[in-house]
Amino acid sequence: MSKISDHKMSNVENSVNLNIAVFDNVSVRQYNSVDRSLIEDFRKQTFLEGNDSLDPKKYDPDTINGVTWMTFVGDELASISVVERSHYTNDPEIAGRICRYHILKKFRHSNAGFRMLPEQVSWAKSNNFKVLYWTHNVNNRALNALYQHKKTMPFRGETVPYFMTDTYKAFKLRTDMIFRVSQKSDLLQYVYAYILEDGFDWRPVANTIIYKQHNGEITDDIKNEIINLNHV
Repeated sequence: MSKISDHKMSNVENSVNLNIAVFDNVSVRQYNSVDRSLIEDFRKQTFLEGNDSLDPKKYDPDTINGVTWMTFVGDELASISVVERSHYTNDPEIAGRICRYHILKKFRHSNAGFRMLPEQVSWAKSNNFKVLYWTHNVNNRALNALYQHKKTMPFRGETVPYFMTDTYKAFKLRTDMIFRVSQKSDLLQYVYAYILEDGFDWRPVANTIIYKQHNGEITDDIKNEIINLNHV
């Protein structure tokens, strides 16, 4: 695997035309079909770790309507993340959904997963997306505090740690909406979005989006109110 050993975080922010970004011994690149065996080995390990988000019925890197990114620590595949055109919000021509994220347990303290964001944002901009977003379970207070920029995590060796970059800070909690993947599901998720086009007002019309004002710490009463909306 080719590497750019002296490519630092400060340069990645503007690396629209780069396929590889390297942070010390961590490198990021887009998936190519020749990487299929790496993905399959990674998939098996995620199953052993109790994660089924990469079930073959849900995820095929060669047929998804989007792009997979891979983060390597040394020569080992440590993490993957996908940007899919967002059919969930009925606006796949302008909205990209970051999903299928997993980082293997042995690499959890490398913060490798966040290293993909600058490349994903650059790709989304170059493909004329207006918004890039991810969602996360409202019950996971620790990670939501991180995503809401209320806390940081340890970092090792970066010129600029990921949580201080403009890219990461541009993903903002949408305090006007909650994501619910299905009306049959009790799982509610916060939405974290990066508006890529200045002045763009993203207000998707979809059953997955419930418009409800909140402060990122919704109460059980509000959760139950939303969950019971369609349980009739």
